[in-house]
Amino acid sequence: MKVGDLKAHSEQCQFYPVACPNAGCDFVAARHLIKDHTPLLCEFKTEICQKGCQKVLKQSEMQSHNCIASLTAEVKMLRANDLIMREDVNKQGEHIKELQT
Repeated sequence: MKVGDLKAHSEQCQFYPVACPNAGCDFVAARHLIKDHTPLLCEFKTEICQKGCQKVLKQSEMQSHNCIASLTAEVKMLRANDLIMREDVNKQGEHIKELQT
């Protein structure tokens, strides 16, 4: 093999080490083996919840996922963030009033 052909070969070689494409997974295997790991075994594989909430979940979370509890927690977080932002806006308004006087 010519050195100039090495890059092209490594992009197609079935024995070249490839990392799992799922975020958070550090599994590395030969290219021909990675296809067996990704859809079946990787606990970091994500799917969209088909029960109704459409959240992106790890495959390992799918069985125990509760849409109502998940969405309730998300609403609470959004309300808390809204409250913090409102307080920041009020503080900025008070600061501007102080500067104007």
